[in-house]
Amino acid sequence: MTLSSVLAKNTTYLTVSSIAQKALAFVWYIYVTQQLNEETLGEYTFAISFTSIFVIVMNFGFIPLLTRDGAKEPTKLQQAFNSIISTKLILTLVSVGILIAVFQGLNYYSPQSQYTVLLVYMATGIIVFDTFRSTIFAVLRAQQRMQY
Repeated sequence: MTLSSVLAKNTTYLTVSSIAQKALAFVWYIYVTQQLNEETLGEYTFAISFTSIFVIVMNFGFIPLLTRDGAKEPTKLQQAFNSIISTKLILTLVSVGILIAVFQGLNYYSPQSQYTVLLVYMATGIIVFDTFRSTIFAVLRAQQRMQY
């Protein structure tokens, strides 16, 4: 395959997947707003917003770094992946610990409903999963395998 055909194919995959992801998120949010009442929608929004703050610490800019360095030097991709996964594991544990401590502190001074507590813990699990999923996709992008 020529460079231009690989570039065109990968650009198409990334563009289509980005548009599809945004469309699905839009449809999902419309569905959620129709299914939940005002109070539970507020709890849902709080859980998503609160846990999203801690994603910054978990990701810390490693995804573009892994993609760029892995594409530059494919022979060092495994070493970079191992280093970043190790660092992300530590940062994720610290971040989740802080998230739980802050949430428990908020819950102590301003008790939340059981629904909110459940949503925050579920959102925490989802962002932890997504943090490591995005690292794997960064490796695939570095290897120019956009179809996954």
